[in-house]
Amino acid sequence: MSDLLRHVSRTDAERMDTEIGAGGGVWFSRQLEHIERQTLRAKRPVKNGLVLFPPKSGIPEGAEKYTRRMYEYSGRAKLVGSYSEDLPKAHVSGMPEDSVILKRVGASFEYNIDELAAVEMAARTGDSLNLPMERALAARDMIESELNAIVWSGNADAGLYGILNHPYVPRLNCASASTAATDTVFADVAGAFQRVRSNTQGVEIPDRLILAEKVYNLLQVKLRTNTDTTLLDILAKALGIARTNIVSAWELNAAGDGGGDAFVVDRKDELVMGHILSVPYRQEPVQRVNLAYRVPCTAKTGGMMASYPQGMLIASFPNAL
Repeated sequence: MSDLLRHVSRTDAERMDTEIGAGGGVWFSRQLEHIERQTLRAKRPVKNGLVLFPPKSGIPEGAEKYTRRMYEYSGRAKLVGSYSEDLPKAHVSGMPEDSVILKRVGASFEYNIDELAAVEMAARTGDSLNLPMERALAARDMIESELNAIVWSGNADAGLYGILNHPYVPRLNCASASTAATDTVFADVAGAFQRVRSNTQGVEIPDRLILAEKVYNLLQVKLRTNTDTTLLDILAKALGIARTNIVSAWELNAAGDGGGDAFVVDRKDELVMGHILSVPYRQEPVQRVNLAYRVPCTAKTGGMMASYPQGMLIASFPNAL
């Protein structure tokens, strides 16, 4: 061992990835490292746009454009005599069509024959990491992350609208900050609910509140230590909606006008705001490329369409938590 110590410099030892113990023992440094048998995957936030706004069904994949048609009544009755011959006629007329163009969203993943052999070998030693499978999950996450971004903010380059930039949805700027007194925040939220009703003469009755996650967490506090009642419970009762219909979305943090936190008031219905999605995430057939395999992954979306946009309101606090 003394000869080894004389002829191996510290630099050489580092290059060999060795350690020399006080008792003269030499070992490779990673021999003393305990490696967790389970390989962990980094956690990612929930894609709330895909959860809170399910896609419209029945859109064929081959469709390049999705068009919504509506009609309305017109005409007004009047007082007439018994023998009147000029009775007003009722009319049904079409309204301007609303169309969106559907666009492909794409990603891919690859693996080669050596990686397949390595996976097989690792499986025999109990290694839980399946690299090709993890790449497939990563590709799916890429597709769904882009779809979620489109649901909320659209894509200006593709001409797709999202919830926060939809031109037909009414907007409201709150006067008080999200950090103001609780009763002030309650008043702003209640005012937003009332605005939807008054704008539509009571036709649209909102039944859901989507708060920026930071604002939601601020209100999710118990009033007293001996009760489970929270500020959100009281808010739900005041608004006349189910407590489960008050939810949070991290995508609304600092997403309002001027960079403030935002919240959404709406009637939970795809006709108010619906995701035009003809193809959800899908893996296409595997392509052989020399000694590797490539798997294209696609989806097809037209962004968000608002058939009854007055049933929704986007409100912004002047600040962000």
